[in-house]
Amino acid sequence: MSPLGGRTSGRWANLVWGTANLAGGLALVSRPPGRGGRWGPRYRAFGHGVAAFSLWAAVAENFFAMNVDP
Repeated sequence: MSPLGGRTSGRWANLVWGTANLAGGLALVSRPPGRGGRWGPRYRAFGHGVAAFSLWAAVAENFFAMNVDP
């Protein structure tokens, strides 16, 4: 499901939307604030949380198929 096609969005619309989200996310984290541009512990913890949530969402969708019409 994506804003490009709603509930009936196909794989290509989802791929485009996901790529746009990835590009936006990478743009946001490419230069973290702080001196020297180094990742601090808070940014690493945030990154680990995002990775864990993404993994959980992918696994949950695979096993429970929440976005599929019955």
